Amino acid sequence: MSKTSLTILLFAITIFLGFYSMYRVSQPRILSESEMLVNGFVEYGEYEELRDFKLTDHNGNEFTNENLKQNKLNFYILAIQVVLQSAQ
Repeated sequence: MSKTSLTILLFAITIFLGFYSMYRVSQPRILSESEMLVNGFVEYGEYEELRDFKLTDHNGNEFTNENLKQNKLNFYILAIQVVLQSAQ
């Protein structure tokens, strides 16, 4: 085998292995149950109703689960308040 043909063969094998490894990496890997547990998988139980609670913030405003039902939680306004307080 000549040096040129050997070089072409090695180059072709390298290209093939490169594409094959890219193909293998792009395929999703299905984990077994024991592998999922090792990786920290936690299966949550059934949906449970949120118990009644009452929280009071630093301004004395109460926050209950009724506020969650009425969607009275606005993270945008909360973020603006935090930015304004830190700027002072």
